Amino acid sequence: MTKLAIILCGRNDNHGGAFIDRLKNSLQWNSHLSEKYQVPTEIFFVEYNPPADQPKLGEMDIWPKHKYWETHLIEHQDNSGDFVEFKAKNIALTTVNDDHWVLVTNADILLPESLFANLNRLNNNAFFLAKRLNTRVIARSWQTMMKSVDQYCVKDKIYHRPKFVPHGFYFRLLMVYAKVRLRFYSMSPIILKPGISILIKYQFAACGDFMLAKGELWKKIGFYRENTLSNMHVDSLFLVKVISHEIEINEISDPILHQHHEHNYNFKKPTESMNKMWQELIQALEYVEKTGQILKN
Repeated sequence: MTKLAIILCGRNDNHGGAFIDRLKNSLQWNSHLSEKYQVPTEIFFVEYNPPADQPKLGEMDIWPKHKYWETHLIEHQDNSGDFVEFKAKNIALTTVNDDHWVLVTNADILLPESLFANLNRLNNNAFFLAKRLNTRVIARSWQTMMKSVDQYCVKDKIYHRPKFVPHGFYFRLLMVYAKVRLRFYSMSPIILKPGISILIKYQFAACGDFMLAKGELWKKIGFYRENTLSNMHVDSLFLVKVISHEIEINEISDPILHQHHEHNYNFKKPTESMNKMWQELIQALEYVEKTGQILKN
């Protein structure tokens, strides 16, 4: 029987605003789909350095319970007191079974129904990514939420839909544009800077919100970088490592939905650490493109 392990992390610090509400929405939505399609699913939630002055998430009555859904709560504390996303995810990755599908995602992501319906048909030797759409409406209907989508993470770009253009039309147009853009650059590689040809080919934008592979494949590749200047682009650096292993990379058929929240960064006004992490990403892309060798951490 096909089994799914979902890795999440967080703490009760109200990250982005209404964090607990978004987490609860995600858990309820995704657990409903696991039950509907009878996919045995394990949640590994790492509560990393929980604040001493707030209730712990693991003690709250927010965790679904049914025969196809099992929750593993892992609390980690260290002397830093900081929340370190990719250290938290690495902790969970060391606990998963080799033969399970392992999805590393985030606490505000709503998964598409097609993932649970088709999980047993996926290529066991491939690594899967997903387009990410941003919704401002939480409803019981996927179609209702899709109509409210206003942001689209597709390949290496983030697109914003004009309010006067319906989602359905805009999304279809965007998919055509993305294919034409990729074909144009593949026919004219000389105009791209080193490494960019890899960046535009794969789903790099918000890739950390959906990374799916068998447990044994995760362990073969190795885990996320730790002790970086910031969390920015750590997921993309991991994706470059996947590419360097020459592993087949596919996208699932439908996009994932991200519950809108505020971010504590601004791509239009990047900090020094954000710029340095971007340079690390470009250097990694150039290295893999020029040498064809496996990228180390």
